[in-house]
Amino acid sequence: MLLRKPWFKKLLLSYLPLFMGISLILILIFVLAAIEEGKREAQRANQLFARQVSQSVDYSLRTVDQMMLNELGLNEIWRQFFNPRAGTNKYLTEYELSKKLSGIVNNYPLIDSVYLVRFSDQTIMTNYAMLRLDNMLDKDFIVMMQQQEASHRFWTSPRYVKGLGTQAHRLFSLFIRYPLLSGDEGMMIVNLQTDAVGDLLAGLSGSDLNFVLICDEAGNLVAGSTGKQAIHTEDEIGCKRKNMISMVQSDYTGWTVYSGMNNGGYAAVYTVPSSVWITLAILVVLVGTAAMIYLTARNYKPIGKIMERIEGNDSINLSTLRSGGKDELSFIERALDDLIKQTGEDVIFRRKLFFQELFQGNRIIAQEEWEEQTRCMGWKSPSERLQASIMDIDRYDDFCLSYSERDRGLIRFALINVVSELVQQQGLNIWSEWISNQRMGILISLDTKDISEYELSFIRVMNGMVQWVKDNLHITVTITAGVTVDQAADIGISYESAIEALKYKSVIGNNRVITQLDLPVQSAGDVYHQLQPIRAMVTAFRLGEEKWSELLEQIMGGFAKNLFSRDDIVNLMNYMLYQFNRELIELPEDIRLYWEDIAAPALELAVNRMETLDELSSEIMIIMHEQASLIQQVREQRASHSMIQEVCIFIKEHYHNPDMSLTYIGEQFHIKSNYMSRLFKEETGENFVDYLARIRIEQAMHLLKETELPVQEIAGMVGYSHYVSFNRVFKKIAGATPGDYRREAVR
Repeated sequence: MLLRKPWFKKLLLSYLPLFMGISLILILIFVLAAIEEGKREAQRANQLFARQVSQSVDYSLRTVDQMMLNELGLNEIWRQFFNPRAGTNKYLTEYELSKKLSGIVNNYPLIDSVYLVRFSDQTIMTNYAMLRLDNMLDKDFIVMMQQQEASHRFWTSPRYVKGLGTQAHRLFSLFIRYPLLSGDEGMMIVNLQTDAVGDLLAGLSGSDLNFVLICDEAGNLVAGSTGKQAIHTEDEIGCKRKNMISMVQSDYTGWTVYSGMNNGGYAAVYTVPSSVWITLAILVVLVGTAAMIYLTARNYKPIGKIMERIEGNDSINLSTLRSGGKDELSFIERALDDLIKQTGEDVIFRRKLFFQELFQGNRIIAQEEWEEQTRCMGWKSPSERLQASIMDIDRYDDFCLSYSERDRGLIRFALINVVSELVQQQGLNIWSEWISNQRMGILISLDTKDISEYELSFIRVMNGMVQWVKDNLHITVTITAGVTVDQAADIGISYESAIEALKYKSVIGNNRVITQLDLPVQSAGDVYHQLQPIRAMVTAFRLGEEKWSELLEQIMGGFAKNLFSRDDIVNLMNYMLYQFNRELIELPEDIRLYWEDIAAPALELAVNRMETLDELSSEIMIIMHEQASLIQQVREQRASHSMIQEVCIFIKEHYHNPDMSLTYIGEQFHIKSNYMSRLFKEETGENFVDYLARIRIEQAMHLLKETELPVQEIAGMVGYSHYVSFNRVFKKIAGATPGDYRREAVR
């Protein structure tokens, strides 16, 4: 029965031969290429896996390396151990250093132990004891490292080390001489566990199919894993395994990562005889053929039902439709065309599509086509000048929550009719369509002979429209006007300028008309100049200074004064959030957690849903005052709060003293300098040295802007005895040299 249907036979005969031919070709290709492709895929996968393993291991080792370099370069306690000076309390130094080493070992699971070797007296400090070289179980290795002069920092090969009362275990080490440049005072040896690296490799393995080995330059096994199980002994597997597939050598350590597949797994699939694959492929083709016949019959049923409904429609002339041919789809197409012409929906759809293409500027518009469209719109005369505008519904999320989908459709219908009526009352040609659920596109033609009167009429009509919507529909809209253009092909340019004007709604305000004359003329540096005030405000907030609120108001006022677009405001607010995240991370944990869990997400939400700048400013002020109150409460509960506040006041009053230092502060307040340093960092979130430098440079910046004193004299006035030091610190904090800063400030 179905075979008598022309379109069913077309569907089946067009699909089936193509399906059969392609299937046979694919069977041949699959049989010839399956095994080889499987091997290549396995090689690529193992190569990527080996590279990932190498990068992960390098990252872990670089982290340890960089951490130890930072400690040696920045912490004074290391110098006091390697080169003790007269008058220092060596027991206190050894105690602090022991705590430091224990903390390093406890915080880094890969690290087994740390040796500090002082060359002058062969004293060795470890994370568990102070020993002489002769008492060290790892003596031979330490002596060998002392004789090493080829490099001041490198990773060693694995070795076995016997601990006190424990079995020997395998370690490899990071060797660093001290000082970092000369290396003549001592050395640091950081011992890492090969078993820990093996566990890391096992964690990186996604299944038991792969194995991975790390070998040093001499071919010795460093660590490895067989799938999800780490290799913990050197004898279990070597670096010469036969089924290795890929290798990657690290530029950092010089070690080589080998990767391959364990016996069995997916590799066994490629050994299945070809006849099995051919039989399976033929079965798939047969099943596919049967499924295609069934689906073709099933998919034809809707066509049959459509034919029945068309034939049962009295308004359709069946004899005329059947005269065009026996093909069902052609019959349906002619019937639909006839229905569309009867209802006029084709004209409406085509007109709306043409309007959108006109605004988007992605279609070439012929003059004849444009004139035909304007005649259909009922325009009385050809347009000499054209202008695109946009009507945007304010607070669209609230609009959607307040009205049902049906009511929203009615409001849009009312808006498009009211704006057309008001504009046509002024004798202007108008074409308006909704280009999205929130925005209406408006195209107006005008006479260039009376452009000034048109502009007044346009603003008067659009202001009346804005007021009518507010009074009658209880919502507000913002209308933006683009530039005027001479021809239809340039309407896209006018539309783009209207879109650009809409970006300034958050600053200029909503519920109004925004023309091109309302837009600012900005230089590229206007936004950049806001970065320094933002950093100053964030720093003042972290320190608990009351001026942060005033600085924030000045920043938000600067946004409004400079008429920044919404994109610029969002970018600057994201920069502010970044500065807050960076500064507040140094504060106590309870303050930091409140910021990360509550304050920061609230600020991000406020920025993302910003409608106007005033609303954003009010919301941010509320959030920041709550955060500031919490920080103040936590600080006041600390016993050291009042003392550190007095220290800050003392620094601000005596910053110009060249002798100002932690030792000087400690003498003034009768407290040890290292204890003072810790309290100061906990209270303010900033190191004493950075705090003092910032206070001095801020005063220097003020003097550079407000006075004409020489830079060298200003350096002395703020506590710097040497101009070179002042210049270096000033450039680090201000981002420019003192001379450049003064020239920029004056300009």
